Amino acid sequence: MSGNALTDSMLDQTRLVAFWVHGADRTLPVPTCPEWKLVDLVEHIGTTQQWVATVIENRITDPASAFAVTTERAPELPSDWMAWLQRSAERAATAFGGATSGREVFDPSGGNDGIGFWQRRLFGEICVHRIDAALTLGQAYELAAPLAGLAIDDWLDTICSAGWAAKVAGFADAMRGDGQTIAWIADDIDRAWVLRRTEAPLTLTRTGAGDVRDVSVALQGNAVDVLHVVSRRRPLEQEQACRLIGDRAELVRLIDHMNWVGA
Repeated sequence: MSGNALTDSMLDQTRLVAFWVHGADRTLPVPTCPEWKLVDLVEHIGTTQQWVATVIENRITDPASAFAVTTERAPELPSDWMAWLQRSAERAATAFGGATSGREVFDPSGGNDGIGFWQRRLFGEICVHRIDAALTLGQAYELAAPLAGLAIDDWLDTICSAGWAAKVAGFADAMRGDGQTIAWIADDIDRAWVLRRTEAPLTLTRTGAGDVRDVSVALQGNAVDVLHVVSRRRPLEQEQACRLIGDRAELVRLIDHMNWVGA
C-alpha cells in the first residue's frame, strides 16, 4: 500500500476517534493504558500528529532539534476535541503531501526515509490507539484485515529497528538470544511475521501463513486479533480468538518487553 493510502487511512481513523470522543468524560480511565485517562489518550494522538507535522514542515533531521519541538495541548473541553483532532490529522496529512525527499526528515528507526517512516508510524499509531478509544468508550473496533496486517508490519518493523534497540532502555539486552523464533500468523490474509532473537537483537522476516516451520512459538488467528495481542491491547491470558502453539514463555518474554507507553 502506498504512503498516501496509509495517510488516508490515518485521516479516516482519526476522524472516527474524534467522533467517538466528542463531549465524552475526560476522566474515563483507559483500560489498555492504566496510567491514562481519556484526555491523555486524546492529547497523545493529536500532539503526536502535530509533532510529526512540525518535523516534516521544517525538514528537521537533527534528533535533538526534533525532540525539542513543542506541541499544542488538547483543549480543556471535550466538546472541542473533535475539531482539534481533525485539525491535527489534517495538518500531518498536508505535511506529507508537501514533502519531497524522505532524507530531509529525522528517521528514528535509523533508516534513511523519514517521510515513509512517519507515514507508516502515524498509521500504525492510530490503528492501535483506536483500540484504546474503542475499549474506553464501549465502541466496536473494526479494521479491514489488510490494514490490520499493515499495522502489524509497522509495530514489528519498529521494534526490530536499530533506532528502537538503541533508544529503549534494556530492550536490546532482553531480546538478545541464540536463534529463538516467535511467529505471528494472520490466517485471513495469508501472512506471517517471524521474529528471531539474535545479537542484533531481533530480526524480522515475512512469509505466507502456511509456510511457517519449526518456530519456538506461534500465535495464529485473524489479523485484527493478532494486532490486538502484538500491540498488547489484549492480554495473552485473556486471548481466546487466537491459537498459541509452542513455548508460551518465549512469547510472554517478548510481549513483556515491548510496551510502547512511555518509550
